[in-house]
Amino acid sequence: MYFTIGCLSLLATTLLPNQQLNACAWDYDTIAMERQRFPEAHELIVGYFVRHSDAYYQWRIEDRLKTPFGNRTPAQYDDIAVAYDKLGDSPKAIATMLEKMQRWPDQLKYESQANLGTFYIHNNELEKGLIHIKKAIEINPDAHFGREIYQQLLVEYVIEQRETNGNNNLPLNRSTDTVFPGFSEYVFNKFQDENGSFEGKEFKKAAKGILGMMRFGHYDSPILLEALGDVLLFRVGSGQSNMIAARAYLKAAMETDSQTAKAIYRKKADRALFMQEVIGTSRVQKDLED
Repeated sequence: MYFTIGCLSLLATTLLPNQQLNACAWDYDTIAMERQRFPEAHELIVGYFVRHSDAYYQWRIEDRLKTPFGNRTPAQYDDIAVAYDKLGDSPKAIATMLEKMQRWPDQLKYESQANLGTFYIHNNELEKGLIHIKKAIEINPDAHFGREIYQQLLVEYVIEQRETNGNNNLPLNRSTDTVFPGFSEYVFNKFQDENGSFEGKEFKKAAKGILGMMRFGHYDSPILLEALGDVLLFRVGSGQSNMIAARAYLKAAMETDSQTAKAIYRKKADRALFMQEVIGTSRVQKDLED
């Protein structure tokens, strides 16, 4: 009952009045199977996971700053900078990391580059952030299970979309196409070989990369939620995760103030649920005919 109740309550409060709720009437088994593929996705989308409070991060800054300047360690600088970023003060996080890198240019180089790149991105300085994320990947391409490569791709995608659209409006991609939605097309184009072949597992890796960014960054970012919905919707074999994708789009709608953006995100969610029902029915029909 948990899955059905959760789905109905979220959809009922966010879908447009003329949109149907029938897709959720049978979602218990479907969402359970989708959660097996991405076991933390639903919890991260709704923010139901263990994380520190603002009070904790404020305490951590005060605690680390008690150490005299001359005795302060690189790791303490990381603690302070991340705490500032978690509190929404990206400029102070950037300044702290730059001071650390000036004092210890050859220590914890990966951590410094990865953190600084992330802080610039959170401060909406995407081009600067991209430079440091690329440097971090060069130093340690396998860190965080290779998550940084998808952070790099997502930043590049955001820059491209903003240049194309000429503004910072959401959604990044306003199409409700469910064949190659938004970020999934960008990932596909980056990883297909010269013959046009593509390994579908890249979408699963991209989804896990985005989920990692949500857990350790800003889980309620509309950009991350939109990108997650995009990669979950791409169909490779029987790996659809339309229900979770719909939740991601609906949460993105809840996290933006623009009524236009809300309407488009809801339409994306509605389309995802519609495609889940259509594809599910067609598969049953095919099985019966075979």
